[in-house]
Amino acid sequence: LCVYMRSWDLFLGAPFNLAQYGFLLALISKISNKYPGKLHFFANNVHIYENHVDQVNTLLSRKPKIMKPYVLLSENISFEYIENNSVTVSDLAQVKNYDPYSFIKAPMAV
Repeated sequence: LCVYMRSWDLFLGAPFNLAQYGFLLALISKISNKYPGKLHFFANNVHIYENHVDQVNTLLSRKPKIMKPYVLLSENISFEYIENNSVTVSDLAQVKNYDPYSFIKAPMAV
């Protein structure tokens, strides 16, 4: 899956975007009965906002955790299932082996 980001906020946007497109890749792979390949990101105007510098420094001070998280997808997933139901994320998948640090609060830059 290739994703092009015209403008990318590395602190608030990137973690969410990586997770959402990784999940999309997993869903597409499951529906098409294929093994998920690679997720490629291409980005322009990659930035950190000035009002996030303290939060970024907090993030960088954390020791990385060794873990291998994965998404366990429901066996029900198909085009028909998604199209014909009010599907929620919990209906589709569970995240396993994920132990995040506490969140770092940051204001949305506009």
